[in-house]
Parts: sequence; C-alpha cells; structure tokens
Amino acid sequence: METAIMENRTEAIAKFKALVEDVEICMLATTSDTGELLSRPMATASIDDEGNVWFFTNEFSEKIHDASHNNEVSLIYAHPGKNIYVHVNGLST
Repeated sequence: METAIMENRTEAIAKFKALVEDVEICMLATTSDTGELLSRPMATASIDDEGNVWFFTNEFSEKIHDASHNNEVSLIYAHPGKNIYVHVNGLST
C-alpha cells in the first residue's frame, strides 16, 4: 500500500511540475496577523523532486513575516493561453 501512495505522490509532483513549468509568475497567498488574506506575484525559482516550491525574496519582507506566523500558504498559477489553472495549498518552511 505504501508503494502505491509513493507512486501516486511522485506522479502528482511530476504532473504539477509539468503544468506550471511554462508559468513564469504565480500568486503567493498568505494570511496576515489580523487574518487578512494577502497575495502577491512571485517568480518560481524551482520545484524540487519532493514538490517543494522555491522562491527568492527579501528575508525581512511582509510575506516572510506572514508565513512565519501562519505557515499555511496558497500558490495560484494561471496560463490562460494554454488553459492551465492550478491552485495548491501547502505549508511554508
């Protein structure tokens, strides 16, 4: 059973990477200290084999502050020309 789960996870990560590889900018959504949902455009630096999405940003930015206090984040990718729309939820680390 565990092998099937790992295979599904590997397939899901590969599909995610294939879908978003041509999308240069995604929207990163975080929640502020007051509960406000905030989103901002981010360029994806890379997606590793574990499915972790990497970005470069200033360590003192508001988005880092928000993600440090509530690590639940959303990424929204869109490429209307290719009819690709992907929304994933995850945890910042």
